[in-house]
Amino acid sequence: MNITYVTHSEIDMVKWDLAIGRAVNGNMYGLSCYLNTVCPGWDALVADDYKIIMPLPHRKKLGFHYLFPPFFIQQLGIYGDEKLSVQTINSFLHAIPAKFKLIELYLNHANATDDSSFQIKSNNNYILRLNESYDALAKTFGTNHKRNLKDANAELQIALLQDADALIQLFRENKGKEVKQFTTKEYQLLKQLITTCQGQVVIKIHGVTLHNLLVAGCITLEFNNRIVFLFSAVAPAGRTSKAMFKLVNHLIQINCNSQKILDFEGSNNTSLASFYKGFGSELQPYLFVRKNLLPRAIKWLKE
Repeated sequence: MNITYVTHSEIDMVKWDLAIGRAVNGNMYGLSCYLNTVCPGWDALVADDYKIIMPLPHRKKLGFHYLFPPFFIQQLGIYGDEKLSVQTINSFLHAIPAKFKLIELYLNHANATDDSSFQIKSNNNYILRLNESYDALAKTFGTNHKRNLKDANAELQIALLQDADALIQLFRENKGKEVKQFTTKEYQLLKQLITTCQGQVVIKIHGVTLHNLLVAGCITLEFNNRIVFLFSAVAPAGRTSKAMFKLVNHLIQINCNSQKILDFEGSNNTSLASFYKGFGSELQPYLFVRKNLLPRAIKWLKE
């Protein structure tokens, strides 16, 4: 296997997207439209004429090149036409050019490595396979979730929204006040993602209203039969009316009896994990790998 480092201008974007589409572990994060939006200028490692590929999102600071996990990307890593061995994953990690003095990357759920030269951390992600009837899936819901669905306000209404503006504003007015990572730039980036990925990804914006007021909602992106719960928002009235329970239940109802997977995109957060698990989802962990080769003084500051 010959692994080649390819700069952004040299990447064949048509071959790239075809490779992501046929990869056994292909996901929306690896599409060129997605990468071009969240980390413009990304490079890549390519083997066997795009049979196996690895995106390299990079930046430069204080004169040093580094790899980083872009906003709105949970998993990247190595993609292939068939299941990839630990040896193959290790080979790609070793093929990362030496100019990148700091490596911080999230691999995808199908990537396993035992490379001791990296710090490795496992992260939690929960998925729900939707290949059964709704009744069969609902039987796996936790007792608390069944009770909350029963108690959900009967006047809650769910509908598709034309754009994400109202939902983003709902988030900014509530949870957004606590999340320092979200600035105007990130909200604009989210809107840009929705625009640039239309056509390659099925994007849906669901809103939940109560007495004609938006109280909750979510943005889902579907690619390769995987529906990713990318972004959500809920108002205090949405919490008391159990709007999020009703919304996720709705997503399950309209997608059951299919080969699709509902990907909750998290979480290491205990309360969020409990919410996702309550819908009968299963744990599908993925790895974070890190290597710091910065000079000692800068390395100390970064650590």
